[in-house]
Amino acid sequence: MKSIGIVVNPVKPLAKKLLPETIEWLKKRKLEVFVVKEEKLDFIDSSLFIPPDALKVKSDFVIAMGGDGTLLRASRYIKESGIPLIGVNLGSLGFLTEIVVDELYPSLQRIIDGDYRIEKRIVLKATLTDSNSFFALNDIVLHMGHSGRIIEIEIVVDGCPLADFSADGLIISTPTGSTAYSLAAGGPILQPGVKAQILTPICPHRLGLRPMVFSSEEVISVKLKRGRGIFVVDGQMVIEAEENFTFCVTKADYEINLVRATKRDFYEILRTKLNWGGI
Repeated sequence: MKSIGIVVNPVKPLAKKLLPETIEWLKKRKLEVFVVKEEKLDFIDSSLFIPPDALKVKSDFVIAMGGDGTLLRASRYIKESGIPLIGVNLGSLGFLTEIVVDELYPSLQRIIDGDYRIEKRIVLKATLTDSNSFFALNDIVLHMGHSGRIIEIEIVVDGCPLADFSADGLIISTPTGSTAYSLAAGGPILQPGVKAQILTPICPHRLGLRPMVFSSEEVISVKLKRGRGIFVVDGQMVIEAEENFTFCVTKADYEINLVRATKRDFYEILRTKLNWGGI
């Protein structure tokens, strides 16, 4: 490891103190440090700034410092590069940002020493009718948006009609995203290594419509048959969706490499973050 890129959420209260300290700590270990330029990031040396598209060119590892949203943003910057991604949690709830502040420097030292493991996470690819593609580590959502009126959605899986229903919306989630919006909408929790995608209706106006799990190799086609809404990728990219808005979702041809440097496993995170199982 020779260089580390950092993506940070500068509005997190701890960022102003921890980011400069982390940069100094890394530099003392002879590592070159780059920071993706953000608004309100005026408390570090501006010579460290790089644009987002340079992150995957200049970095051997990337640190996402903030919350899960920061890590999702970092995953979009590095895309198919395969660069290992380290999540540092500066907030409260965090499934992806594994390392808490008290563990930061011991964990970074273990990573520098090669004492870590990689978890591969699948990514979903959504392709619109105009051939534009979007990639999601967590989820892709079609929602009624600000209109407050239910929308009609048509779903076809691998060319086979599955459902035509009215609802507030629809979530298509990865196993990584199964503990996010999909879970809140009644979807199942999937172990992150499962090669699958989850289809979770949001408040469907039909008693028999429930979440379903599909192979990650299947192609899910979604059409907004009636109404207006929004198309949202990982809660961060939003497109207005008019009637007949159509997109197809399948597994992307790359995965995100998440670095794990603590002994904390997925099931411990479920117990501690969601009180799952009552243990």
